[in-house]
Amino acid sequence: MVARGGRDLEQSRRLERGLIRVRWFGVILGVYLVAETNAAPPPFATNTVLVAGQALMAVLAGGNLAVFIATRRCRTLRGIERTGLAAFLLDTGVLLALGWLFSYDPKGATWVVSLVLPLEAAIRWRLEGALASVAIVFANEVTREVYMAHRFAEPGIYGGAPLLRYPFLWSNVIFRVGMSAIIALVAGFMARSLAREAENAAQQAARFEESARREAAARRELAAFNTAILAGVEAEDLDRSLANMAGAIGRELDFETLTILLREGDDLLVKGMFGMRFYRDRIPLGSGVTGAVAATGSPLVVPDVSLFPGYIVADPEIRSEMAAPMRIADEVIGVLDVESRRPDAFDEAALASLTRLADQVALVAHSNQLLSQQRATVERLRELDQMKSDFVGIASHELRTPLAAIRGFTSTLIKNRSRISDEQVMDFVRIIDRQSGRLARLVEDLLLVSRIEAGKIQLQPKEVE
Repeated sequence: MVARGGRDLEQSRRLERGLIRVRWFGVILGVYLVAETNAAPPPFATNTVLVAGQALMAVLAGGNLAVFIATRRCRTLRGIERTGLAAFLLDTGVLLALGWLFSYDPKGATWVVSLVLPLEAAIRWRLEGALASVAIVFANEVTREVYMAHRFAEPGIYGGAPLLRYPFLWSNVIFRVGMSAIIALVAGFMARSLAREAENAAQQAARFEESARREAAARRELAAFNTAILAGVEAEDLDRSLANMAGAIGRELDFETLTILLREGDDLLVKGMFGMRFYRDRIPLGSGVTGAVAATGSPLVVPDVSLFPGYIVADPEIRSEMAAPMRIADEVIGVLDVESRRPDAFDEAALASLTRLADQVALVAHSNQLLSQQRATVERLRELDQMKSDFVGIASHELRTPLAAIRGFTSTLIKNRSRISDEQVMDFVRIIDRQSGRLARLVEDLLLVSRIEAGKIQLQPKEVE
């Protein structure tokens, strides 16, 4: 019909407006032909025929005006289609009736107004419509030719002019129908070609639109990834980083909810949540939507969560959900989950986008996790270095104490031997021996520590009471 080939409402309106202009041309041509009928040699038309002819043109003009008004008021494509069909039927009835009205003259040319029909049909319904209109014209002309052959079967005076017998002439039928066929074929093929070009253009526009949509989606994903990176690196600890990422990505992509879960052993633990109350319980692998995704490593769309076996309710208003695994190489380190309060809110394209985003979030989370571990390692090394410094300070003090005693008593013995009794000498020697033993033990302890640090001693812990 009018909208065949995918024309939209506005295109159909433009088509009807163009046909209204064509119809006005037909009205003007018809009025002129009716008015000039008796300007040629007889037979002449009676006043009744002339008045009826002008009345038919008035009907066509009034119908054209009604079509114009209806086209402006129609708000649906089906309404435009019905208006167009009514207009074509009106044109067919009026123009064919005009040909019959002026059939008093076998050689009259008023029938040429009917050539508007194949043109209109071609514009409306392409080649098929044009050929259908030719069939209508053919049936009408054969019937009219039979009528005129019967009416003028005998010679006589008709319309003030003598006429010989008028036989049925296929040449007249072929000529009139041939003119309609030529117009129908030319207009029909042109309409088909233009329609194909329009369809190709529409398909190309659809491809461009799809490409633009994908580009926009890619830009949104890239923006979300950049946002995730910025939100992830601004926090020093992993939990705070993931919480920031969940909020930033959820707002950037306009999700109702977004949850980042990390795997800890055989459970999933929520680390970041956006759009709903924080869920603190641990989720075993294989339980609920996120647990199933973590266990299988495959993304999942759930159109209706109430039908999912073992669904874990975090928000009773949630109706649909999709989740994608967060991977580092072949290892699933977590799950990125999005939920909606509308049923069947996600499709495969949305899941594919979430899967790509999950891989990116996994990289950021893993990098932040490594950075946190690095910070912890640096802090531990700093503590160990401080402990080592403290140990060296204490060891130095402990070494100086026995050395000072040994040197002191040895110096006293050397300088004051003649004034020191044998008993005092023995006391000094005992002190020197005791401090030497203490010094030897300290040195042995230092050597032991050194060997432990070098990994030359294997510790074997045992339980003691």
